[in-house]
Amino acid sequence: MVKHLLYGNNVIDLVRKSSQMERTFVVIRHSERPSFNNIPMEDWDNIRLTPRGVEAANDFGNALVNDVKMSNLCFYGWGLKRCMDTAESIASGADNAARKIHRIKTLHLRSPIADREEYDKSQRSGHWNEFLVRWLSADAKQNAMVPVDEYAQDIFRELLNPKFSGSQNTSIIVTHDLHILPLVSYVFGVPIHTLDYLDGVVIRCISKEVQIGFGKIFRQLEFNQLVK
Repeated sequence: MVKHLLYGNNVIDLVRKSSQMERTFVVIRHSERPSFNNIPMEDWDNIRLTPRGVEAANDFGNALVNDVKMSNLCFYGWGLKRCMDTAESIASGADNAARKIHRIKTLHLRSPIADREEYDKSQRSGHWNEFLVRWLSADAKQNAMVPVDEYAQDIFRELLNPKFSGSQNTSIIVTHDLHILPLVSYVFGVPIHTLDYLDGVVIRCISKEVQIGFGKIFRQLEFNQLVK
């Protein structure tokens, strides 16, 4: 067992409890970053991790190898610097535990933002949580964002394509919470609008059978149920 994790306990528990299948995707939010307060919005994309965030991601990588015995790992980071930093720190922790060197790949997934100008306006409005709730619950048309169902189906179609991870058994995918929240809403019908650092979903599949976990809940689905 590794020491208690600052972040990522939910995901480690999900991996431990889920069934073994051919391929696993651990899709998580980046590690701890500084507050956005007093930082101009145009600089948000360049924010890096805090020292504690780097340490937390390193410990998470160590836990993947030592605690839940994951192997044949492949690491991906979405374009934001804090996502790439997180992927590199998780890989470093896994490397130290497994005495291997993993290469970090840049993740290319569709953005959930449909209209950048409208999206930026919503961020500045002071009603960010309400904006997310409207989008994720699909109660009202949200012009700034791709519809949740459409977006989630695109992401599942991309990830579950055998070409995505090739021969790797496990893909650790570090991204932004905006990419994960619609997956949770679509699969579990829970329009959550906050996600802790290093939290996310665990997807395991064999052939066309897919098991998806979030929090303490698992759903067993067929591939064609995810991409109707």
